This record gives sequence, structure tokens and C-alpha cells, in this order.
Amino acid sequence: MQKLMYFLFGVITALFAAVMIIEHQGMYFFDEEVYELLHTDYWNYWYYSGLVIIALFIFCVLSFVYTLGSGYKEKKDGYEEFKPK
Repeated sequence: MQKLMYFLFGVITALFAAVMIIEHQGMYFFDEEVYELLHTDYWNYWYYSGLVIIALFIFCVLSFVYTLGSGYKEKKDGYEEFKPK
């Protein structure tokens, strides 16, 4: 299950990077007509798909940080490493 979560984290991170690159540098990569269509006719699709990808990325980052933090449990005189099964 952990390997699946890492795989999904990688895929969603790649999608997030693609969305950010297209959003900020798309005018240099796409034809002017395609870029104009993206921001006129297909704007709703582009906007909401980007919003969903960003939300999934934030969720994955928070769950990844939680998983890293849950590897430790409290002990009387500090922290002891706890290895998840």
C-alpha cells in the first residue's frame, strides 16, 4: 500500500509540475492558436482540472508529511524511532 501511495504521489507531482509549466511558460511551447483556445474556449476545463490537480498535490504532500512524522512515537526521555509495518 505504501508503494502505491508513493507511486500516486509521483504521478500527481508530475501532473502538478506540468500544470505549472504550462500555466507560466505555455506561451513559449504552444502555438499561438492553441494557447488562445486554452484560455478562451477551454478555459473552464483547464481551470477546474488545474484546481483539482493542485488540491490533490496538496493532499498528497500533507499525507506524505504525516506518514513521515508518524514514524516516531513519544517516549519519556525523547523520541524513539518507530518503524511502520
